[in-house]
Amino acid sequence: MRFSASLTRNAPFRPLLSTFRIHRISLPPPHKGAISVKNPSLLSVDETARLARVHPRTMRRYLADNIGPDVTRIGGRVFIREDHFRAWLRRAVVPQTGTIHA
Repeated sequence: MRFSASLTRNAPFRPLLSTFRIHRISLPPPHKGAISVKNPSLLSVDETARLARVHPRTMRRYLADNIGPDVTRIGGRVFIREDHFRAWLRRAVVPQTGTIHA
């Protein structure tokens, strides 16, 4: 079987990376107690639990019972998009009725 000249070992490999642009996001310096996030738009389950101030096991139960935020699965790992998390928090707001006893 013969291969074309572009598929032989001697042909130079030219990836198409030049067609992609890399955008760098400048973030403010983290404050004390800030969560370290490599990609600010994707949160791990543990990071989401910390932000919601619940135990990670509770957040996993919310996700399993479909009462938590929408998830994104990448390579078998579960992530929560930051905008989905914020929308989930907004939907969870319940108006206060009655008085608060301190």
